[in-house]
Amino acid sequence: MELEIQYPKKIAAVFGGLYAEHDVSIFSFKNFYIDIQSAATDDEIELSSIYYIKRNGKVVVSSVDLIKPAEFYFNSECTTSYSLMDAFSMIKENNEFVYLICDGSIGIDGRFTSIAQNYALKGTFGSSLSFGICRSKFHLNQFVGTNYSDIKIPNTVYITCVEELEKAFTAFENQRIIVKPNSLGSSIYTMMFQCYKQNHGAIKDLVEKILEYDRWAIIQEYIQGEEYGCYCMEKDGTVDILATKQFEKKNAFLSTQDKYKVIEKSHDFFLKEEIPAISEFVRKVFKDIDCQNLSRMDFIITAEKEIYFLENNCNPALRGFIEAYKKKYDSCNAYHMLKIFIENEYNRHMLNTDYYLDINFL
Repeated sequence: MELEIQYPKKIAAVFGGLYAEHDVSIFSFKNFYIDIQSAATDDEIELSSIYYIKRNGKVVVSSVDLIKPAEFYFNSECTTSYSLMDAFSMIKENNEFVYLICDGSIGIDGRFTSIAQNYALKGTFGSSLSFGICRSKFHLNQFVGTNYSDIKIPNTVYITCVEELEKAFTAFENQRIIVKPNSLGSSIYTMMFQCYKQNHGAIKDLVEKILEYDRWAIIQEYIQGEEYGCYCMEKDGTVDILATKQFEKKNAFLSTQDKYKVIEKSHDFFLKEEIPAISEFVRKVFKDIDCQNLSRMDFIITAEKEIYFLENNCNPALRGFIEAYKKKYDSCNAYHMLKIFIENEYNRHMLNTDYYLDINFL
C-alpha cells in the first residue's frame, strides 16, 4: 500500500495500565509483539518504542529491539520510569503513531483518548464517545434496544449493591442467568447460574467480588444458542465487514478460559458467508456510535434463528483481525494493519477549533 503523504513512520505500542485487565493487556501485547517479530521489517513504518504503564501508573519507556523477547519490555526490575504526562510528551516529540493495547481506565473508557486529543496525538484509540458507551454493556444495550428493532437484547438489570439483588432474584426466578461485570472485558468474573434460592448465596458472593472492580454488576437472562463475533474495520472511508467467527464453547457460555485457550486447540471457525442481518446491523452501529478503525460485535443466534446482540469490542486484539482480514483478502500482517489505521487517521475529517465568539454584543 503506497503512503502518499508524510505519515509518521514510527509506531509506539502502549500497554499495561491501572485496571483489572492489566494482565490481559500484557497477553495482547505479547501476541502483537510476536506478530511484529514474524513480520520482520517494513520499508515504510517501524515499531520504534514501547510504553509499559505499570500498576502504579508510572510508565517504562523502551526502544524496540526485535531480538529481545516481549518480556523484556515489562521487566518489573526496571527502575527508570516516567509520569503518564511525560510519556505523552515523549510520544509527541518523537512523532509516533500510537497503537493502544489498554482496555481499562487508562484505555478504552475514553480517558486516554481525551488526553491524547489535547496533545494532538494520532493513534488507534478511537473516539471518546465510542469507547465510553461500549465500555458500559448496560448503556450500549439500552442504546441498541431503543434504536434498532431487527436485533434482540437479552433482558438485563444492573446492580450497584448486593441489597438490590432481591428484586433481580424475583425478576429471574427459576431462570438461567448470566452474572457479569458491566465494564470489564475478557469474560472476567462471568458465570452462569440457575436462579434458584439455593444459588442466591453464590450469586451474592460473585456480585460482591464484581463490585470490587466495577461500579455495576449485570444480571442477564441466559440465551441458548451459538455465539458469533463479527469482525469489521474502517477502510477506505467505509465499514468493511471482514468475517464472522463462530466461537467454540466448552460450557453453555463463553468463559475466560475459552477465550484464552491455546490457539492451536481452538475449534473456532470463520463462516464462509456473511449473515446479512448481522452485517447490516454492524455497519449501522459502527457509524452511529462513532467507532474508529476496528470493532468486533458479539451475538448469539438461537435455534429459532433469533439474533441477540451482546456487546461491541471497539479495541479488540489485533491477531483476530489479521486472521479475519486474511480470510477475506488472502494476505495480511501487523504492519499492513497498522498502515490502514494510519491512513484512516490522516483521512479523517477534522472539526474546526479556531472559532472565535465576538462577545462585544453582550
